[in-house]
This record gives sequence, C-alpha cells and structure tokens, in this order.
Amino acid sequence: MPDYGMKISEEGEDVKTTAEKNLTMSSKFNQFKIHAQGIVTVTVLNGLAYGSITIAHNLGYVPAILVYLEETAGNGKKYMCAYKETNKIEAEVDTSDLIIEAIYPAGSPASGNQIHNGYYFIFKDNI
Repeated sequence: MPDYGMKISEEGEDVKTTAEKNLTMSSKFNQFKIHAQGIVTVTVLNGLAYGSITIAHNLGYVPAILVYLEETAGNGKKYMCAYKETNKIEAEVDTSDLIIEAIYPAGSPASGNQIHNGYYFIFKDNI
C-alpha cells in the first residue's frame, strides 16, 4: 500500500503498519462517489393516497441510490426507502430520474396535506 492517502484502522491497530484487512476505510478502496444529494419533501395532498417527487440525474445509466424519508409525516424519524417495493415509502431510479414516493394504504387517503421530509444521495456508481 502506498504511503499516501487516507486510512482509518480498527481500534487497537496502528494505521501506519496494520494489514489492509484491519482498515475500516482507505482511499485505496473503491468508495461510492456522490453525484447529487439533497433535502427532499414529498407531499400527499388531502384526500389522496399518493405523493411523489422526481429528481433528474441524467447519468444515462441506473445509479446506486440511498434515500431516507419520514414514514409518518412530520414525526422527524427518517427511514431508508425500500427499492421498488410496495411499502409506504419507496424510491425508484432509472437512467434519467430518481422518483421518491409516499403511498398510503388503499382506503386510507391523507387527512389534510401530509408532508414527508427526507434526504437523498445519487451515486456515480451504477448498479
């Protein structure tokens, strides 16, 4: 391993002399590179059961993503969104867009506008 770059070793290991297997991070290792990130708000309007927001990435391929969104509007607890699942919060990504959705169960529309706050990352790496 070269003598330059960034390394973080496991507790009790000397970062300057330890084997790579004892490093928790090294700039030599492949790491996700962030293409875009930001705060997002998904609103489910009064009487509806679905709300979404689309974020363009225009990478031309399907990138890796990570999305956190409040499952219950306004509670501040953000959960990692499922990828293309039938849950209350989910995220879909294609070659040009990231779509973040809040889906309410059938027969349970929003009572008043429900605002789900969250955060997203779009990585340069494709999946």
